[in-house]
Amino acid sequence: MHKSLLIAGILAAAVALPHAAAATTFEVGPGKTYANIGDVPLESLTAGDSVLIYYRATPYKEKFVVAAVGTRPRR
Repeated sequence: MHKSLLIAGILAAAVALPHAAAATTFEVGPGKTYANIGDVPLESLTAGDSVLIYYRATPYKEKFVVAAVGTRPRR
């Protein structure tokens, strides 16, 4: 009985972990990975991804569209 519970727990973790780890955070702003909003691969965003846009003295003068639809994976 204990062995089957252990195997079930390992399988559940193996299924859940890739979904939780799949979310990516993209940071835009001075000193961040992306200097401009247009540098972020917006066409590749998936459910759960975040784009954090930080303040900078010069306003961002870009237009962008996020055309993906989805829900955050359950953890």
